[in-house]
Amino acid sequence: MGEGNFASQFLSSTERETVKVLGAAALIKPSLDRIGIAEIVNGYVSNGPEITHGDVIEILTINRLVAPRPLYHIEWWAKGTAIEELYGLDAEKLNDDDRCRRTLLAIFPHISDIWADIVTNAVSDKVPYPY
Repeated sequence: MGEGNFASQFLSSTERETVKVLGAAALIKPSLDRIGIAEIVNGYVSNGPEITHGDVIEILTINRLVAPRPLYHIEWWAKGTAIEELYGLDAEKLNDDDRCRRTLLAIFPHISDIWADIVTNAVSDKVPYPY
C-alpha cells in the first residue's frame, strides 16, 4: 500500500471535530436582544446584504466584553466562539477589517441618538426581562 493511499484512507476514516467556546457570548446575547441593540442601530443606518450594522455592533460589543483586544481579525475570535451559531453567519464575513470600519463610520453621525435609545431601552420597564 502506497504512503499516499494510507494517508487518504486514514483521513477518510477519521471524523473532524471542531471545538468552540460557548463562553459568555451565549449569556450576553439575550441581554443585547432584550435591549434591542441591533434593531436600534439598524433603524438609523441602511444595511448591506450579508450582515447588518446592528449585528456587527452586537458582535463587537461581545468581543469587547469577553476578549478586549484590538479590532483586528475579528473573524479569528468569532470562529473560536459561538458567534456563528448565535448570529447565523459565517465568521469569514467579519474577516475584513474594513467591515468594522464601515459600520463604525455608518453609525457615527447617529451615535448620540443610538446611545440614547439603547440607554432608554435598557432602563425601561417596557422591555421584559427573560426571567
